Amino acid sequence: MRELKQDRPPSMSQMAMRSFFGILRKLLPAPKRRHSPRVPDQGLENKLTQDLGFMFRDWAARIVHSEIGTVEVECGQVRLKAMREREFLVFSIAPRDTEDWNNPDIVLAGVTGEKDTAIMSDRTSILSLARALEPRMAQLQSAFSDANLPATQRAIDLVRQAAEERFRTNPRTIGEI
Repeated sequence: MRELKQDRPPSMSQMAMRSFFGILRKLLPAPKRRHSPRVPDQGLENKLTQDLGFMFRDWAARIVHSEIGTVEVECGQVRLKAMREREFLVFSIAPRDTEDWNNPDIVLAGVTGEKDTAIMSDRTSILSLARALEPRMAQLQSAFSDANLPATQRAIDLVRQAAEERFRTNPRTIGEI
């Protein structure tokens, strides 16, 4: 019967080669891994520029990041992120120079003082987002200015905490956060 290679102990030459290649692997730098290039999400970009046209026309918005499933738009002091999650979109808003992303309803409620459950009718629709943002964009820009940002962040935190508490006490209100 034929002997399997793993059943035999390694020969001296095999052990020497393993040792040599082990040392060589430690001395030489690891090859750079080739990452697949990030492909922009042209469809989502086009939809955002079309449906949020007021941002590009009136507020000099520009797309600052785009890859399949995620597009970020910078508009003055405001950054908007749109992400594809299966069949629907998820939106987040942050001040320009931070990574403090929040739900648009919560941000707009913190900025305007409106009730966060009444701002957007459809939380996954770009048109609903546009209807919510357009009349409030000047307030949002002012609230995210350097002078007003600390107070705005506190107001947003209070609205977020209230929404989280509302969800804890009644989990069926998830659509109202």
